[in-house]
Amino acid sequence: MDIFYSAVAQQENLGDVVIRAVALAWINASGRHKIHVLATGMADDYLDAAVGRPAPDAIVHRSDREYIASWGASLRQGEAGLVFAPGPRSAAGSRGAVGAAARAWMLAAVTRSRRGSVVGIGGALSGRNALAVQLHRRTAGRAEFYGVRDPVSCQLIGVRAHLVPDVALDMTRALGLDSRNESDRYVAISLRDPRAVPLSNLRHLMQRSRKQGLEPVIVTQVRRDEAGHQALADALGIEHVGWCGRSTGDQLDRVLSTYRSSALVVSDRLHACVFGGMAGALVVNAEQRPGGKIDRTLSWFMDPIPLRRLIDGDLRDDWSPLSSLRDVQAARLVVADELLQRGRRAAVAALEHVDGTPGDGSDRPGPPITANRTGHAG
Repeated sequence: MDIFYSAVAQQENLGDVVIRAVALAWINASGRHKIHVLATGMADDYLDAAVGRPAPDAIVHRSDREYIASWGASLRQGEAGLVFAPGPRSAAGSRGAVGAAARAWMLAAVTRSRRGSVVGIGGALSGRNALAVQLHRRTAGRAEFYGVRDPVSCQLIGVRAHLVPDVALDMTRALGLDSRNESDRYVAISLRDPRAVPLSNLRHLMQRSRKQGLEPVIVTQVRRDEAGHQALADALGIEHVGWCGRSTGDQLDRVLSTYRSSALVVSDRLHACVFGGMAGALVVNAEQRPGGKIDRTLSWFMDPIPLRRLIDGDLRDDWSPLSSLRDVQAARLVVADELLQRGRRAAVAALEHVDGTPGDGSDRPGPPITANRTGHAG
């Protein structure tokens, strides 16, 4: 069977690199499929990391037209499978978001009508436009497996959604990326907006770190953060693990090496938290508002501690509880891995079911959307 999968992503974002590579490794694991990857506008070094590492024999399409033509040819032979890649999917009211949701539903409906498999892996739905949400629900209704990474997305999609931890947690098994903790040398800091956390708070964190024999270090996971991170590192007088012109694969290896030597990873970026947790560091959520992406994606299975506890809370002057918190986090990640492997097996099995039966017999839209006072679907 020919499997069609898009690797178009934020190529400067190591989180996007890893989640797309892990999902592709899942697809490629059986060795029974010919994989077609859409890579319009993607750079070679990104593709080496996101496609070449997990699926070196994949057919890479550099244009949408070429990809759709191959999909159409496979459909006519009744041999096409479609996999929706991990990451955010917008349900906002913009024309672009609604259009993208409509295209996804059309691709799923046509693929299923020709006895093909449709699978969604690691999606995260944001926005509450009624039409866009209904289109995403219809897409899930056509899928044999439709995994999402957070409870809000699960509620928005409805009965067809399967809640599965973020697929980046499988990077060690799926990609062979070493995530074993080697030592406790650093407190790694990686911020989406370096100005979001006051310098005074970061200096307090530095002081407490050094009292524990740990050295603070700034880590850049997203290339566009580099200039701000370098300025922050200069202001604080600490090391910066920046891209500095390196390839995507090289920077990924350097970032993971730093996290493997870290006792804490402090970040408001989701996949810095995931990578840090997998490396054995205690994860500290630096998001400034509750209910953000990290809370939404990780709190249901990992629950990182908020930065405010280290700045002006119970852990401001006493870090002795951090060791036990780290043990609790490690135990939670073991359970999360069991859930993730269950999701992986279900997704891979769904690709083998090419019997022409839609996911639930229809593309019905599902229950109406409501929201509680926190803004979560209910």
